[in-house]
Order: sequence, then C-alpha cells, then structure tokens
Amino acid sequence: MGSRFTRDPRRMKIVLSELRRRGLFFVDTRTSNRSMGGETARQTRVAYAVRDVFIDHDPEPEKIRARLAETERVAQRNGSAIAIAHPRTMTMELLAPWVRSLANRGFNLVPVTKLLKRPPPNKLAQLQLAE
Repeated sequence: MGSRFTRDPRRMKIVLSELRRRGLFFVDTRTSNRSMGGETARQTRVAYAVRDVFIDHDPEPEKIRARLAETERVAQRNGSAIAIAHPRTMTMELLAPWVRSLANRGFNLVPVTKLLKRPPPNKLAQLQLAE
C-alpha cells in the first residue's frame, strides 16, 4: 500500500509536512516508478534520499548477487548508491560477506543520513540573520 500512497502528491505532502515539523527525513524506496516521494520532499523542503537499487526484489541468490554488483556499479558511476532489501534469510546470508568485503574494493558503507539531499536554507531566515 505504500507504493500507491507515494504516487499521491497530496497525501505525501501531509506526511512530509509532518516529517519537516519533527525535523525528520524521508527515504523514498521507489517501490513504484511513479513515486512522488522525492519530488514532494523537495517541494516541502524535507531532507530526503531516493534508493538506487532494490537488492532482492527477485529473491533468487544469483539475482541478489547481480543486484549487489549493480549497487557497486552505481556507486562507482555516481559517487554513492542507496540500496534496500527485505530482511530475508537468503538476502542476509549474501549481504553479510558482501558488506565485510566492501572496504577491500574501495567502498565505504555510510549511514543514509550522509547521502540526504537537503533543502537550501530559508532565504527569509538568512535575510533576518544578516540584518
């Protein structure tokens, strides 16, 4: 139901406005290619991130390995990658050694908060501070 919800900018604005009020951020998992989450977060001035790779949409081990490799390619190309997964046993079994080996291949695992797109400061507040 979240996929359907994120396609509705009016409803997303309600949720994102509350996140902004609480000083929280939003991660759009993009489980729908029509998600309005990232765009609505930008419009409502909420810090946000958007996932790049869904590791285990297909739970077959060879597909998971392929998606982990894709995560690395995206990170090399873009400088970072956000990947999500289900807490499935097979996913965790494949993810654990991959995570342990990342540093050997020149990757750093960081919290998603390091990759947030943050809204620019409020210009009115800047003007008030400058006076």
